[in-house]
Parts: sequence; structure tokens; C-alpha cells
Amino acid sequence: LTAQQMSSPGKFKETVLSKGDYMFNGTDKDFLLLIENMFLDTDAYPIDIIDMIGRNEDFKCWFFSNIMFLDDGTEILVKDGEFKHEDLGWRLNKLSSRPLPSLYLKDDVKPKQILDAFYAAWGFPGIVALAYSISNIFANPVFNKYNMFPFALIYGEKDSGKSTLSDSMVFLYGFSANDAAMNMAETTATAITRKLSYYSSLPCRFDEYRQGEKKIDDKSSILRSIYNRQSASKGIKDPFGIREVEPKGTFIMIGEQKPTDPALASRCVPIFLSRNNRTADTYNAIRWLHDNNTKMSYLVYNILKKYKEHSKTFIESMEATRKSLQGLSIQQEPRTQLHYAMLMAALGVAFEKEDILQYQHMMIKEMTTTLDIVASDSALFRFFYDIETMISMGEDVYKY
Repeated sequence: LTAQQMSSPGKFKETVLSKGDYMFNGTDKDFLLLIENMFLDTDAYPIDIIDMIGRNEDFKCWFFSNIMFLDDGTEILVKDGEFKHEDLGWRLNKLSSRPLPSLYLKDDVKPKQILDAFYAAWGFPGIVALAYSISNIFANPVFNKYNMFPFALIYGEKDSGKSTLSDSMVFLYGFSANDAAMNMAETTATAITRKLSYYSSLPCRFDEYRQGEKKIDDKSSILRSIYNRQSASKGIKDPFGIREVEPKGTFIMIGEQKPTDPALASRCVPIFLSRNNRTADTYNAIRWLHDNNTKMSYLVYNILKKYKEHSKTFIESMEATRKSLQGLSIQQEPRTQLHYAMLMAALGVAFEKEDILQYQHMMIKEMTTTLDIVASDSALFRFFYDIETMISMGEDVYKY
């Protein structure tokens, strides 16, 4: 009997009648009792309905729509919509109608090819974006040690390739080419937090970030809190208790402008794109990335096969890099140093040392430049904030 044939007394009557001269004259109550007895006579195992996809710390595993990884290296393929291991089963609950990410399991595309394509398409900013994408895998270990995880900010002039770059970043996790970024202005704060709770250690994309738009400015507090995974809480009707939504996913923000709020800007990994210096190689590399979009997720699959081992290597490398970066700049900005140490550690986990050496040197140079910009931005912000305060208090600032 199929689930459809057992779904109602009417369907059940049709089924037994189709088998010959059989009739079911029972009531609805008799039907339910019959079905219950059939269940009791059948060997069964529990199925957990999982309300997230990606990293699940409760079960110490990773979920994608087509494969599940346990931390001991066990790989379980989906069958009839569920994952079964020994006497346990899991089924993924969908948050929306969007397709869930699935990983490519064959090495048709080599890691070096992806690395070269990102650099050919966007230059050094492409390498930063690639490193940030890989870092998402280790978002939980990074948060457990440093109590933070930055979000990526892809910004630049129109037609500079921001959306195309973000597409390529999420291809690594098996998202489809049709899974567009959500409009940040029109997406509610509740939807953002729920999405970040569902996609655990997986990137969530929000487009159309603009300065001065009220709907976006109202979300600045939420964006800052994502950095430290501060949960949103709401009271319930009961006199005691609250309902919380904890952000577990990572955040990619896309727009033409960079935040003027220094607190928000310091929490992001900035990726600036320009339309200048484009060549035939640029478009060929972008075309290659999109032609191989389904195959690129093998890179993440290859890392997750040894997630526990790679997590330990990643954190050790990040901490060692952070300590060595401290003496490279006069401006001591711990956040920025952590961010670049994270990016360099990500490259070290995913690629061969000789392939990434030049890019790691570029990151050191980029970090010192970013530190200087952050320091000057903060000083400028404080200066104009003081001026604004004096004006609001009625002081004649122009005489100074």
C-alpha cells in the first residue's frame, strides 16, 4: 500500500476493491484503527525532521539536499527524500520554494582551475571572495574561538560584476544559477533572521544595499548583531518565556555603496569591484565559471570529507597568522587582522601552498591598506559626529 492509498477511507476502499471482490464497510474510526494496527505490525525507525540545512552541531554532521556527512567521515546519500543511517533517519524541511543546495561528487573540476578562474575574472578581489566563501565552512569553529564571524560586502560601480561574483561564490555550495539574491530593502528583518537560522554555515545573499534608504538603515542594527550572532528575541503570549531565532548562516551583502557607519564597515570583508581593465580573459573566465557552476561544489565536498581534520588545521593556521600579522601595521585593529588571518587560512586549507603564496602576500599588503582606511574613516566619522552634536546643542561651530 502506498501513502496515497492509505490517505483516506475513500482511497482505501478503491484500493481493496481493485484487488477483487473485497469491500471495506468500516467507519472513519475503524479505518484509523486499521491503519494504526498496520503500522504496529511493521518494523519502523524514527525520522527526525530537520529545520535547517548545512552544519548541524546537534548531530555533528552536514546536510545538503543530496548528501549527508558525519564527522567520522561517513557519507550518506539521500534516498526517497530521506537520509538513513543504522536505525535512524533524517528528512530536510524546506524553508521556502527555492531549491536546496546539493554538492557535486565527482572531481571533474580541479581546485587550481577554480582559483585561476576567480583571479582571471576579478583579479585580487576575486581571490578575497573565494577565500571568504571557503571560510564559511569553518564559521562555527571561528565563532567558538573568537566570538565573531564577518560578513562579506561586495560593492562597486554599476556593471562591475557584483552579482556575477556573488553567484560564483554560492556555486561552491551547490546553489543553483537560478537562486537569485534577495532584495535587502523589501526583505523583512524577520525573514533575514529566519533565513540565517536555516542556512547554517552556508552563505545567504542580499542585494540592493544603498545608503540613506530608510528600509535598509533600519536593518543596520541587525547587520551589526549578525557579526556576533546575537539572536533576535520576541515575547510570547504566555507570562513566562521568549522565542529566539539564532543566526547560524553567513551574510553576503551586495550594493554600489559602502556603509558610512564605521561600526558596520569594520565588521565586513570589503570586496571592491571596478569595470576597468577588462579583457577577453576576464569574460572567458566568467563564462567558464558559469558553464561549470554545478561542478564547482566539488571543492566544498572535498573539504567536508575531512571536516574535523580540516577544522583543526584551519583554526591553528588562523591563530598563527593572526599573531604574525599583529606587528605588520602601526594601526592595531584586531577585527581586520582576524578577518585577513581567516582568509589566508581558508586558502591554505583548500589549495596547494605553491598555488596561493602570491595571493597571501597580496592579502598582507591589502590588510595594511585596509587598516589605514579604517583608521582614517573612524577619525573622520568622529570629527563630523562631534560637529553635528555641537550644532544640535546650539553652538556656533562656524566660528571655529
